[in-house]
Amino acid sequence: RQTAAERGISNVRFEVADLAVGLPDGPFDAVISTQGITSVDGDRAAVVTRAAAALRQGGHLVGVEILPNAPAATAFIDGAASVGLALVGATMAPFEDGFVPGAYPVLIFAKGAEAIEVDIVGLYEEALVDLRRRHFRALGWTDEEIEENRAIRAAGGECNGCGGCEA
Repeated sequence: RQTAAERGISNVRFEVADLAVGLPDGPFDAVISTQGITSVDGDRAAVVTRAAAALRQGGHLVGVEILPNAPAATAFIDGAASVGLALVGATMAPFEDGFVPGAYPVLIFAKGAEAIEVDIVGLYEEALVDLRRRHFRALGWTDEEIEENRAIRAAGGECNGCGGCEA
């Protein structure tokens, strides 16, 4: 709200809501969920349905959700598609828990749009490779040492890493 006001943007309304409980009257141009859908203890499909219903035609649902692997992300995408939300963008949000790298997908859906094809497995793999590189760089490894270790692992050899992670 403050940023919108500072920039002189007055044709926008912000609402904070619990998707598990409901949303204020829409329609909305966007619903943004940061771990709000997958953190629901109840019926997650109902939450996605509620978000879709609150969007105007062409509106977007942006989800940064706790989807730890490609099958979980694919199931989430399929569930959104079943209520009229088409996947129109995907990237990864990296994180580190201690020195264990991970990444969650940032999935962007549009109501009534044409879905795009996304290689979810590839997104996860690419994100983890990037995070492992960051991890080893933070430990002082050179790019050459990182690549040598990656090649050894790809060939089925034992990791000669620091032992502090599963990379």
